[in-house]
Amino acid sequence: YKKFRIYYQEYDPSFHKQITRQDWGIAADGDHSEYDVPPCKKGTPPAQCTYKITGVWTPVAANAPKKTRMVAAHHHCHAPTCLKVELYNDETGELLCGQAPVYGGTGAIDLPAYDEPGYIATPPCLWGRAQDGLEAPPLMNGVRVRVEATTNNTWGHHGEMALPEVTLVEEDE
Repeated sequence: YKKFRIYYQEYDPSFHKQITRQDWGIAADGDHSEYDVPPCKKGTPPAQCTYKITGVWTPVAANAPKKTRMVAAHHHCHAPTCLKVELYNDETGELLCGQAPVYGGTGAIDLPAYDEPGYIATPPCLWGRAQDGLEAPPLMNGVRVRVEATTNNTWGHHGEMALPEVTLVEEDE
C-alpha cells in the first residue's frame, strides 16, 4: 500500500505568489539525470566508498526581466545509494542547500509517528520570511550553481539519479 500526507492552506491573494519549478539532471546533457555509479575498488572499507559527480547550472538568466529568488530546493536521488546532494554558489563557494536522506526507525525523526523503519525522509531546503523562522530567499539571477551529488559505491549501481529541483518566485515590481 502507499501512504501519503497532504498539507494545504486556503489561497490568500495578498500572501501567496506564483511559483515556478526548474530541475536539471547533472549526470548527462542537462535533460537526463540517470547515471551509473561505478563500484568501489575491492578491499576499500565501506565507509570510504563514495562517488561524487558535479555539474554547474544557471537556473535564472542574469538578464531575466524580474529579480527571481529560490524559495525551496529538493534533490531527487535514490536510496540507499544517495548520501547527499549539495548546491553551492559556484562563484563564492557558499553552500546554498545541503540535503541528505534521514532514515526512519533510527530516532533521527523527531515525531515518533513519522519515525517508521523502512521509510526515509528527504527534508527540503526552504527559505522565506524571518517571522516564520526562515532565512531570506537567495537571489538567483545569473547565479551559477555548482551541484555535487555524493553516493555510496560499495557496489556498482545502474540508474542512480542526481536531479536538483528548485522552486523560484519572481519579486513584485
